Amino acid sequence: MYYAIFPKADDDGMMLGVEYKRDHRGRSWHDGNIFTSDVNAPVWKQHPKVPIKVTIEQGYEKAPMPSFLRGPIPIMSKKLLNTVREAGVDNIDSYRVELNYADGTLASEDYYAFNLVGKLRAADLDKSVYDDNQPDKLIAMNFDSLLVDENKTYGQLMFRLAENISTILIHERIKKAIEEAGIQYIRICATKNVAIL
Repeated sequence: MYYAIFPKADDDGMMLGVEYKRDHRGRSWHDGNIFTSDVNAPVWKQHPKVPIKVTIEQGYEKAPMPSFLRGPIPIMSKKLLNTVREAGVDNIDSYRVELNYADGTLASEDYYAFNLVGKLRAADLDKSVYDDNQPDKLIAMNFDSLLVDENKTYGQLMFRLAENISTILIHERIKKAIEEAGIQYIRICATKNVAIL
């Protein structure tokens, strides 16, 4: 079984907001394509320079430090990164993040931007619930209820859904590892029980 993962607010509804200035307008962290060491490739396809500077939005200084954020750049805590890797995820490239407050002081160096390599067209469109009038069935499909065709996952433990590339799905094995590690501020939902927008 597969689950969608989302950032989670604390009990007071606070969640960290961040700002990130892309090093190049062509760089995408969500398309599933691997970055390269080839110096002849376009700069946005090359590995980014580290540390990647990410700034906490003003007014969010008291929000809890997250375990996972989807955007504007996908980042995860060192603890979450180590947990998913130790559980078998091998299609994730990571880049050290310097997380700063708005005044420039360092908030944390225990975060990584991550590029989840590969996207899979794994939605079971016959069993999922969605608006059939959507113009495109790839990249940004919305689902009221998503059912995953496990024959199309090829045993991947963590991947981006090709039908909605901002959505990251994890295998039950990864869900269990995250829960056993006691990682906070992450919401794990069965895909059939949550809207994918």
